[in-house]
Amino acid sequence: MPRNILFVEDDRAQADLIVEACRVAEIHHAHFVDNSASARDYLLGLASSVGGEKALPLVIFVDLNMPAMAVPEFLEWLRSHPRLEHIPVFMLTASENPAGMQLSQELGSTAHFAGIIPLSPPLQKTICTRLISTVTGAKAIP
Repeated sequence: MPRNILFVEDDRAQADLIVEACRVAEIHHAHFVDNSASARDYLLGLASSVGGEKALPLVIFVDLNMPAMAVPEFLEWLRSHPRLEHIPVFMLTASENPAGMQLSQELGSTAHFAGIIPLSPPLQKTICTRLISTVTGAKAIP
């Protein structure tokens, strides 16, 4: 069964690190969008197509600081959609923002990870790879 993952990330350097982490974790079905509005459109397309539910992501990773549709609005929309509300959402952000963490939890995010972005690229890749592997049950990374 494919392990589909959706990443909502507008920083190309961060997206490249995540792509590499997915490759290491042997996840070949990662879809990237650069804002919450595009994520909504992508998910709506899958949810409304015949057989599209089989392609829904197992998990969604979202950068907390996104343009277009605000992340709180995206989470609220996702949790109100009957075919999508079950998908775990992991929030990623460069800094600890207690208000943002609390809001994302109140709106139904599964977890909130802060401080990954300032780390060195090799350490970011290791963290992302282990996180993805743990969440999806993908190949274990030493």
